[in-house]
Amino acid sequence: MSENPYDAPAEDGASLNQYSAESSAGSEREVSTKAPAICLLIISIISISVTLFGLVGFSIATSSLLGLDDELVDEVLVDEQDNVRMFLELVGAFFAIVANFVILIGSINMLQLKNYRFAMLGSIIACSPCCSPCCLLSIPFGVWSLKVLNNEEVRLKFVANENGRNASEETPLIDQDE
Repeated sequence: MSENPYDAPAEDGASLNQYSAESSAGSEREVSTKAPAICLLIISIISISVTLFGLVGFSIATSSLLGLDDELVDEVLVDEQDNVRMFLELVGAFFAIVANFVILIGSINMLQLKNYRFAMLGSIIACSPCCSPCCLLSIPFGVWSLKVLNNEEVRLKFVANENGRNASEETPLIDQDE
């Protein structure tokens, strides 16, 4: 007959050790940075491609206006507001490309477990809704990567990788020699 799980632990602690060993073996799972990093990598590449495609279309449309007569251009560009709008669109596209390159480099750093701060910066920028045409996808993946990067095991992996050690070794975040 099997032991009653509601009985008090034995004096020698054998049954207590058995249950604690089972629970700790089941609860230990490695936290990986690969999945959120790959998702951010894909989203940033898509965002950069969409933004560059929009810039190419914008430059084609603008260059087609250059070949027209001045009267036709004046009809197309009615007032100064159109010029200001076009300038702001170019500036916004430039900032979107720069922000997505930061996300791209941060996700590569997250994959390689290098430069924890840049990986965090890329994840934080991914959470910004104004930096990507794919903001509906980049925000959840940015939050996911922030959650993974704030895990203590992941921090230790970054520190161990930066120090050239194996990630399984115990590496304190703060030197305790003082």
